[in-house]
Amino acid sequence: MRKSIVFILVIFSFPANGQITYEGPADGSVSNGITLNTNDFSFSDSSYQNFYLLNKFEPEDNYQELEFEDFSYPERLFFYLQTGSNELADSLLIFKNFEGIPQTNYNPPDDYIAVGPNHIVMVVNNLFRIFDKNGNVQKTVNAAEWYSNLVSNATPVDPKILYDHFNSRWVMVWLYIDHVLFRSYYLISVSDDDDPNGIWFSWALPSNVNGNIPSNNWADYEGVGFDDKAIYLTSNQFSFSGTYNYVKIRIIDKSDIYINSNPGIVNWKDIWNITVPGNSNSASYLRPARMYNTASEFYLFYIPNAGGNFCAVYKIINGLTNPELTATAYPITAFQIAPDASQRGGSVLINGGFSAPRNEPVFKDGLLYAIHSIRNPNNATLSSLHYLSIDPVNETVDKDFAMGDDEHFFFYPALAVDKNNNVIVSYSRSSANEYAGGFFTLIPAQSGVPMGSITLKRGNDYFNRNNGTGNSRWGDYSGAWIDPVDSISLWICTEYVEALNTWGTWIGGVIYDNIIPVELTSFDVKTENGNVILNWQVASEVNNYGYIINRGVNSDSLYQIGFVKGNGTTTEKHFYSFIDKQVNNDLYYYQLMQLDYDGSKNVLAGLAVNVNSVPASFSLLQNYPNPFNPTTKIKYAIPNVGRRASSPNKIMLKVYDVLGNEVATLVNEEKPPGSYEVEFNGSNLPSGVYFYRLRAGNYASTKKMILLR
Repeated sequence: MRKSIVFILVIFSFPANGQITYEGPADGSVSNGITLNTNDFSFSDSSYQNFYLLNKFEPEDNYQELEFEDFSYPERLFFYLQTGSNELADSLLIFKNFEGIPQTNYNPPDDYIAVGPNHIVMVVNNLFRIFDKNGNVQKTVNAAEWYSNLVSNATPVDPKILYDHFNSRWVMVWLYIDHVLFRSYYLISVSDDDDPNGIWFSWALPSNVNGNIPSNNWADYEGVGFDDKAIYLTSNQFSFSGTYNYVKIRIIDKSDIYINSNPGIVNWKDIWNITVPGNSNSASYLRPARMYNTASEFYLFYIPNAGGNFCAVYKIINGLTNPELTATAYPITAFQIAPDASQRGGSVLINGGFSAPRNEPVFKDGLLYAIHSIRNPNNATLSSLHYLSIDPVNETVDKDFAMGDDEHFFFYPALAVDKNNNVIVSYSRSSANEYAGGFFTLIPAQSGVPMGSITLKRGNDYFNRNNGTGNSRWGDYSGAWIDPVDSISLWICTEYVEALNTWGTWIGGVIYDNIIPVELTSFDVKTENGNVILNWQVASEVNNYGYIINRGVNSDSLYQIGFVKGNGTTTEKHFYSFIDKQVNNDLYYYQLMQLDYDGSKNVLAGLAVNVNSVPASFSLLQNYPNPFNPTTKIKYAIPNVGRRASSPNKIMLKVYDVLGNEVATLVNEEKPPGSYEVEFNGSNLPSGVYFYRLRAGNYASTKKMILLR
């Protein structure tokens, strides 16, 4: 297992505005829908009578290359998603952790989630479930029963759910294919407000038409995106004999479906038979974006399912009036199709989903973020994840790297982006020595380096649901969503093996808020003439009202003794000082805390000073400076602890990364009572969060520090 990560940032350019062809737009409509209420439905597991192994149809894709002028491909950037003890990472990141929907009578589950102000809605084949944010189940509804009065004998599958933060509505989309009567539908439901309990409006939009003209094909692998004006559906279209035809986009005006009563006519515009920029290949698996900012154009993302050396961003303008579709191809490091995944306990492989992007990309603050699976570039027997961020306005590739390791398969990823542009990626993982389970990583905006492979829910057993293709179906999706309340909390769902041949789903809430309102460069405490003097220097301040000075005999007994006014927002250096005149002969612990104008507080540093020569208790102080680059100092104190004066104590001071992997041993020896300072040098480590832990007899204390390059 590798013990370090090398971080390189490369910005690519030279996109190709290749010609594309497509048919449309064509107008279509349905005359009315129906009103449904979740309170009218009940659910029992006894409703399961048969088990369905769903077979998916795949386009015949080949490895695709495009030629780009004046472009040389870089060596693949690859980050190792290290795995270790996850206790530190879990305590730092995961604030909610609960079961999603257990196995239904369908495989695969096609699990997906969205998050609103007070609820989480999860969908799988063939249920949707409403949770509160503590994981309590409020309602579970069978989709076949939900749509029974809309389409007779419907068996809805392939669900997607979204929460539209622009309009405070939930939108749910399912697919239904009838191979006997040759009919197929997008089944769409919209809530009447931000509470998914209660009233929804539902319509059956035929997917076997282009506009209103019969196309004699059906939709699969739908994508569901949105902006401030419309809902965008994409799907691979297959003939009823199973032959792939083309990819389609359907644009639905929100004003037709975001209603308060009486679901009436819904209009749409279809674009279909869309090709890849620069060649005649079909743009299969085209994914519409979840747009978190308003924009004059809507974005869709394409990447070759079987491998290639490019991706493409499609743009729609005038979507509600006269849609026009263009595309730009971007050169990226060449990749190959992801293999199926090995698993512990048997020889049946898990379907890895190939390399098509199964989940929707996210557009936020000028960048389009996307994730998909590829063949591991360092070990062709494994799969890894491929992460891209693209600036579609300036037409540049911002980031292009793979992440994985030397042992595992990584498949069915999804991503979400918080308000600070930190990116969470959820995915499934397995190996010959590991059951398939749910994991995630987080890519901080500041460093751009993934934090490692963090466990959400480990698999418990072997999974063999062979559908006649030689492997076990998995996926086809997983979920990731931003919480609209604080835009910092991130929610994910993944599939895992709950028991032998039994899938399960798990939901986690993750937070990573490392915005530092004050950049502290030094902090010092000293005694002089019977007083204690605190001095500190900052390089910058953001919305900083001032500094609170707390004091105690240790870090657990603090109370405020003073306040120093700050300088608001500034990029200039400032020096500050505070004098504590109310001291006796003793050990004192001082904490420096920053206070925002909005009342929020952030601990910046802590130090102890001995007015008496022998400490009264153990203490581990906050390192300073913090954040640091590349060195910082750590102080600690050792008391007599009831032993003979000067009797030594065995001291252990170690540094760990966010996954609990040991990265340095600073002290490992016996020390007599007293106060000590040790320097930690992180010059050989990547930017990120680290922990240092002091152990002495029964005493143990851990603190966090941040290395910023």
